Formats: sequence, structure tokens, C-alpha cells
Amino acid sequence: MFRLSLLLLICLAPSSVIGAEGATPSKDLTLILGNVRAAGATDPSLAELVGQSSASFEHRKSFPGDTVSVDVAPQRGSGKKQPHIQGDWLALDLSQELSKLGFSKEKQPQRIFFEWFPSCRLQFQPLLLPAIKKAFVELAPGGELIIENMPYVVSLRGTIYEAMTGVPDSDFFGKILSKLPNKLEECYPGILSHRWQLLDPFTLHISGRERVDLQQHLQVRMLQFEGQEATTIFSDKQTNVRAADQAIHELSTIFKKKESEIVAALSKVITTVEKEKDKLRIMFEYLYHLHARKRIISTTLTDIGFEVDEEASFQFFPENPYNKRKHAWLIKVHKPK
Repeated sequence: MFRLSLLLLICLAPSSVIGAEGATPSKDLTLILGNVRAAGATDPSLAELVGQSSASFEHRKSFPGDTVSVDVAPQRGSGKKQPHIQGDWLALDLSQELSKLGFSKEKQPQRIFFEWFPSCRLQFQPLLLPAIKKAFVELAPGGELIIENMPYVVSLRGTIYEAMTGVPDSDFFGKILSKLPNKLEECYPGILSHRWQLLDPFTLHISGRERVDLQQHLQVRMLQFEGQEATTIFSDKQTNVRAADQAIHELSTIFKKKESEIVAALSKVITTVEKEKDKLRIMFEYLYHLHARKRIISTTLTDIGFEVDEEASFQFFPENPYNKRKHAWLIKVHKPK
């Protein structure tokens, strides 16, 4: 999944190009960001679930026309070399780099595919936003942006001050915190994670309170499965019960188990994020993020300038049609013509 490569992709780095052998540029061009034409490392708890070892990342026939991969790392695929730009997506001059590969300087890609979500938990900044804004500028009119939604998860503690425990020093978020009243968290539970979610919608910012809310909702669902009546009072602004239920339904299909079995298993691990990795919880977080934060994501993409349709732009695929990875949510939007 190239997590490490994409974290570096956003950082400043000199760019260099590895061209394809005997390539003849065609009319249709697709850029694949976070790709070195080979499988990258992924969390072992998810590798089997998403079929990482059987997926294909060479993209020889994934898209019509030419494909050019972009990554801070060099191309690693076996066999015949393919067009590859090694460098920082934000810093490189795309027209210059494409001209080195034989394209005209006026060439614009018809498609840009973010194969891995380049938000960054290490620097705590919404780095995906400038990456997507650059994609909007570089795309040809009517061009398509595709993002494979496998977000990073930033788990925050319950209150503003607890949440700052372990968070790296950051001028970016320091300015936000300096404007918040001391007791705002008590009056408006979840305000910190909500604030960060608005600024970085492509990462799941989830507070300890939201996790407890979700655990309580799972316990209520268990009682309902047993025929009992039960309700829960939620303490976090961002808690989204409908999104949780949608994710549970999808998990039952993915794992081929009854929803009651998914709920029972998930209730045991939903709050254990600091103790252990669990593929059920991680997949739940991926699905929950998309359903719970869809409106924020849509608004952000619209503000950048993309045309967004909340139904058509967010699609689930049992198998990613581009790299054959399993259980993929793709975000597809277009630049106006």
C-alpha cells in the first residue's frame, strides 16, 4: 500500500525520472500516485483480508492509454520498465517531468489515481488537501480524480488536554487550540476531533468518547438482537449511529457472518486501539470513516472545484477494478470541462 512511500511523497525531495523502454506517448494519460509498479508493505492484520499478495500494481492494462507512476521511491516492478517519475508530488514541475518521458509540455493527464491516501499521521497536518488541490490544477478539463479510501486513523483522547498527550508539537494545531476556551470540551464534547476532522477530512479523527459511544451502541444492538429494548445517550458530536450500522452490514458481507456475530466481536475490540491491532476493527474504521464523514469529504472536494455526486462519487467494489485489491471504497470526482 506504499504507506511509507506516500508519507515521503509529500515531503520535499529531488525528482528524477525513469522512462519506459521504447514508449510512445498516447492521447490518454493516467498518473498513479504512490505507486512504484510493485506491491508495497501493508499491515499484516489486513494483508490477507484485502488480498495484498495477489493484487497487481504494475497497471499495464488498468487504464486506457499511457500510465505514469509517481512516487518518492524508484520503480521496483519486475520486467520491462514503465514510465515513472521519482519525486515529491507537491514540489515537482509536472510538465517538465512529463516532457522528459516524451510527452509534450502542454500534456495534461485525463486521470489521476491516488492508490494510497497520502494523509500523514506523523506530522499532524492535512497534507492530502494540497496534494488534491495540485491534482485539480494538473488535470485536463473534464479529467477524473480517483482515490482509494484507506484512511489513516488518528485516535484522540477524551478532552482537549488529554488529546494533546503524545501529539507532536505543531504550530498548525497550536493555533487552533489557542483559540478554544478551556472548558469548551465539557460544553461541546468531541469539539477537538470534530475541528481536526473539518481541517483534514481524509483522515479518521476519532476521540475516546466517540469510541465509547460506538461500544455502547454495539451493546444496545446486542440487546436488540435478543429482543430487548434499549437506547443510548451519546456523548460525542461526531458519533454517527447510521454510519456504524452501515459499516456493520458491510462487514457481515465481507466476513460472511451474521450481523449479530460482527457486533459481538466488534464490541470487544472497538476501544482497544492502544493495546492491539485487530483486522475487524481496522476494517470497521475504514468503512465507518467513509459513511460518517462523507458529507465533510464531499464539501471539501466541491470547495476545491470538483464536481461531486454523493451517490455516484462514492463506490464500494468487492474487488478494486484497477489493482485487484479486495473490499475497496473508491472516491471518483471530475474537474469541470
